[in-house]
Amino acid sequence: MSRIALVVLCSAVVAAGLPGDMSLGAWASAPASPAGYKLQESIRVPVLGAAGVSSRRPLLAGTLYVVRVTGTLYVGVGALGPGFGDAEYAYYASGQFIDKCRDGTDLGVAIDDPNVMPGHVKKPHWGAYRQSHVYGARLRGSGERIVVDYHDCNYADNKPSVRTPGTGPLTVWLYAPVG
Repeated sequence: MSRIALVVLCSAVVAAGLPGDMSLGAWASAPASPAGYKLQESIRVPVLGAAGVSSRRPLLAGTLYVVRVTGTLYVGVGALGPGFGDAEYAYYASGQFIDKCRDGTDLGVAIDDPNVMPGHVKKPHWGAYRQSHVYGARLRGSGERIVVDYHDCNYADNKPSVRTPGTGPLTVWLYAPVG
């Protein structure tokens, strides 16, 4: 698809009224640190293939961390039309969203779970669909680095630089306890 066609397609999707918080700059930078935690690092989620990326530092064994995922990407045209993805869902201008591809692949960001086979349920599950495209979970450190990846059934049509207006790239924010 040419760049001009893609811009026209994405403009049509935006003009149709995407769901969610579309304010300029919404979550384009780190969300505020949870009380008692500080930002340890951010990890840009690779979305063009199944290969993951590791955190820079290991998570201390037994320590409880807070993980937040923000951002969106264009995931191509599916049965419901042109769509975007976030940490857990693909969503469409119609307001509909899906959690799995037709082949059963569980969509979204996974941590320490490289299995992208259809039918496998990735971990973690980030909860109910959120129009803000901000999701969170707690994660207990194992003394190892975490590996973050994106689960999808068709990586070829992903465009990480095309996002829902007001959102940044798909990013994991890892918060460590203060002290």
